[in-house]
Amino acid sequence: GILREWPADVPDPPDPTPAVKELAAAAAKIQTPCGGWTYLVMPDGSHPFCGHNVVEGLWRWDQRKVQLPPKVLDRGMADLARCMDSEGWTVYYHDGTKVKYREWQNPGAAGRSVQCNHFLYRAGKAGQDRLQKFMDLFFAYHDEYDRRANAGGSGTHQPPYGIHGGYVKHSYYFVGMALGDLDYSPANDRYRRWLTEQLVFSLADNTKR
Repeated sequence: GILREWPADVPDPPDPTPAVKELAAAAAKIQTPCGGWTYLVMPDGSHPFCGHNVVEGLWRWDQRKVQLPPKVLDRGMADLARCMDSEGWTVYYHDGTKVKYREWQNPGAAGRSVQCNHFLYRAGKAGQDRLQKFMDLFFAYHDEYDRRANAGGSGTHQPPYGIHGGYVKHSYYFVGMALGDLDYSPANDRYRRWLTEQLVFSLADNTKR
């Protein structure tokens, strides 16, 4: 995002390559033995909603021929694939040994499945139809997520949702990017308008505070 966010009236943005190389080296140091990344202190394992951010960043700079630490991207890509079943459902985490896919085929997985399938689509490793499937599921489940989250307590953690409401909000960013790449349809147009309204309301609410 460095180049994209650089002010338009500044003619010569800085070369981000040194910073990218430094960040890539740091990512390699904290990469777990299985090849992923996690936000917890654990000997091995991976949280794909964390690892995806690193893998996509590394992949983008690899496309621009920036020299990265050896094998860090290949190992990250392999672990991200391990976090997804053949249908594209994405687990919350795995511990580096056995990945239990079936228990994560639930509404709570829709947001992170949009996130990871969108990257695979951009990388040419998954089709748009699979991404669209999880986009539709995310919005099909969202009203119930919202109801549970606004009720307070741990309602969103209860079956069949099994996820903190904050992760749904975290998914908005990735859902918005994915909508930008999906073909037009009445449903996708409705999703875009809904997401825009949510962002506008959130900004207005923060301004009042």
